Amino acid sequence: MATRLIQSVGVLATFAYLGIAYFIVAIIAALFMQNPPEGWQPEGWTPTAKETSERATHDYVLSEALETWQWWVLWLILFLNTTTGIAVISQEAPIFQELTRVSAIVAGGMVGIASLGNAVGRVFWAWTSDLVTRRVTFGAMFVVQVLLFWFLPQITASSIMTIVILMCYGGGFGTMPAFTADYFGSKNVGPIYGLMLTAWKFCQCLRAALHRAHAGDHRELRRSAPRPCRCDGCFDSVADNRQTTSTRTLIL
Repeated sequence: MATRLIQSVGVLATFAYLGIAYFIVAIIAALFMQNPPEGWQPEGWTPTAKETSERATHDYVLSEALETWQWWVLWLILFLNTTTGIAVISQEAPIFQELTRVSAIVAGGMVGIASLGNAVGRVFWAWTSDLVTRRVTFGAMFVVQVLLFWFLPQITASSIMTIVILMCYGGGFGTMPAFTADYFGSKNVGPIYGLMLTAWKFCQCLRAALHRAHAGDHRELRRSAPRPCRCDGCFDSVADNRQTTSTRTLIL
């Protein structure tokens, strides 16, 4: 839908229309949400001794949470997990085009399908964390992402691997609020986790800075390379994020 809107009304108007739509949906959904009564818990549910031991016995306020090393470690975990996901999201279409040799239109469709991994991961990993604890869940997500990033350039089934990477990306956002509540209590998890989301913004800034630095290195390398060795497919696909294909040939 976004692609069609961009083609018909332009990029800025598309952002405006989508923003209005999201605002309306968010407001309507918020009308159906309310806090449970004090001390409420699901009927018939009794926490195990392990679950009880992993939960905070004190409801921290934001200033108290910031004075603990655990808050900063959770911030760093979210930062690392988000960095891997954004690295893929920002380059999904070029990745699909380069690894699977499909057209820009097909790559755009694959991006939409792969984005489902983000939504599925938020539910799947949050559910998993209830079974095996948050620590084990994040450890598993990091191991999965390391392996996938290592083997991604060598495997043609990149769409499936990208979906799994985005599942881990979404899983970080689906699991971290409960992880935060485990350490600092659920009463003030809103502001405590809300400030923790700055990790997401910092990682976006870092990704942009690394991309510019990497692009500059590739441009310099291309300028210094002998003429027969110059190839836009080798350098401009990384240097120019706006390219829709990474296999252009330089006309000498």
